[in-house]
Amino acid sequence: MPKKKAVEKKEETTFVRVEAPLILREEILHSAIDATNILKSYEKYGLLRDKKITLMKRIRTLMKKIEKEFKLIREKQLPQIEEIEKSIEMNGKKEIKKKKIHQIKKTPIEKTALDKEIEEIRAKLNSLRI
Repeated sequence: MPKKKAVEKKEETTFVRVEAPLILREEILHSAIDATNILKSYEKYGLLRDKKITLMKRIRTLMKKIEKEFKLIREKQLPQIEEIEKSIEMNGKKEIKKKKIHQIKKTPIEKTALDKEIEEIRAKLNSLRI
């Protein structure tokens, strides 16, 4: 089979005059900010999706464990109904236990590469306005 020769293509540079280049550059920077914001939100969505999947697996395992323990309690450890009625008549008081509500601790947000890139683009944009 004959070998094909590589054809070299010469790229020619053409220059075009642009009216109001600062406005055009500013709009390009705005679109770059929008694109990086979209990438950032997509990454957050992926992380949330992964977190949801792991939490759902954890919930399923906890529910199975709860069902097993509840079944054991029902079978072996629950007192008969008559005993419960006697204990209520004897005490006459109901004990109410208060539980503390645990608050979720907020972790500081670390800046990602996309956040840094957005800040750099905004700095360029601000330098154009000055």
